[in-house]
Amino acid sequence: MIILDRQSKIGFIGCGRIAGNLATALSDQGYNVEAISSRDNVSARNLALRLAGATAYSSNQEVVNACDVVFVTVPDDAIESTVTALSWQKAQGVVHCAGSRTLSCLDTAAAQGTRVASFHPLQTFPTAISSGDQLRGVGFAVTGNAELVRWLGEVISSFGGIKLAIHDDVRAIYHAAAVMTCGYMVTALQHSLKLWESLDVSSEIALAALMPLMRTTLDNVESYGVNEALTGPIVRGDINTIEGHLESLKDINKDVLEFYAVMGKHAIRCNDSSKLGESSNQQIDDLLSSYLKRVGHSIEA
Repeated sequence: MIILDRQSKIGFIGCGRIAGNLATALSDQGYNVEAISSRDNVSARNLALRLAGATAYSSNQEVVNACDVVFVTVPDDAIESTVTALSWQKAQGVVHCAGSRTLSCLDTAAAQGTRVASFHPLQTFPTAISSGDQLRGVGFAVTGNAELVRWLGEVISSFGGIKLAIHDDVRAIYHAAAVMTCGYMVTALQHSLKLWESLDVSSEIALAALMPLMRTTLDNVESYGVNEALTGPIVRGDINTIEGHLESLKDINKDVLEFYAVMGKHAIRCNDSSKLGESSNQQIDDLLSSYLKRVGHSIEA
């Protein structure tokens, strides 16, 4: 019987961004990262060299044979086929780290008597090289075999993280919420930078100027809550300012105008209605809708 503890032999199949950061964090916390494999042998060797005691293997099966717990960190669409191609040991731990995928992609391993779980860090990883504290204090969506989830909970505690019990039936909702928080925030910034470029301000300079504003906004969310952190003309009911924005945007970039107007309509709906009267909210909503119609936006936001 495989006992799961801090001395358990850990392996990684796939050497992308999550693998690089997670394997490094586990090693830093004294966990025994034993084996690494990847389609790119160079990536496997490079990651193994950064981890004390780790070995790069040329085949995924060698990792499975050497380890008690295996993290399958290949691209989401390749998880099931990768797992299916391997022979697993009874009571071995098999973990995927995909935010949107259910445990069904590990069914072949489960049928061979393994303990399966999903373990998704609620974090973004721009590179495969860990900064050292990339996983410190973050949330982890976990579900699966009780004993394996217990062990993963200990891993989360060692990171000072937050254990989130996200079951398969709500996995897509969880992942959509994460995408809106991370990816769509970057989309808003990309549209903002388009406007700065129209002012002959480079993206590099604009980004440097905007970073303090974004950081302060997130600090305000943390300190005062989401509703109190929302500022701007929507909150103030400043319809003339909003109309001025829309008039300017229609001549510069219709895609950005559409984004601005749709986001504005949602800001009204998310905003505390007690701050503005229903009449002011409706006037602003109607104004935004009128400009959406001008750019052929056919879906009422």
